[in-house]
This record gives sequence, C-alpha cells and structure tokens, in this order.
Amino acid sequence: MSKETTILALGVWIMAVPYLGVPSSWKELIFVLSGLAIIIVGFYLRAEALARASGQSMNKASAHRTFVESAPMSHTSLETPPPPHGYEHKERINSLN
Repeated sequence: MSKETTILALGVWIMAVPYLGVPSSWKELIFVLSGLAIIIVGFYLRAEALARASGQSMNKASAHRTFVESAPMSHTSLETPPPPHGYEHKERINSLN
C-alpha cells in the first residue's frame, strides 16, 4: 500500500471508529495509535517531497543523470561575443521554414 493510500485508509478508519460500537477506553487507544501512524507516514511523505524539491532522488540510478539544459551555452560565454544582429541560426525552425 502506498503512503498516500495509507493516509486515506487511516482517515476512513478514524471516521468509522465512533460508529463501530468500540468501548470508550479502546477508542482513545485507537485514536492515539492512528494519529501516530498518520504522523509517521506524514514525515516520510515530507522527506520524499523535500528530496524531490532539492533535486535529490531516492533512486541512486536517477541521481547521476546529466541534462543538456544544464550545460552552459557557448554564445553566453564572456570569451565569445554574441552573434551579430540579424544573424539566423540555420538549425532553428522559424516562420520562413
């Protein structure tokens, strides 16, 4: 069961417990344990979200991927002057192609 599904199931469980005829002392224990389970799963979900946001991945195989977009562009370098005005790059698709 995924973490998201676990949260949904615990929510349904907490909604159903008052109508199941469970003794009061058991209800209190059930609510406390269910709350702790929600907290623990919530911490795991938060850790995964922070890892995704920071660019880290739980999967080691995808952690070492390099993307072309992250490579510096040659015409923005300080050593190379920008192309002259009106210069058209041949590989680019424009309205005249």
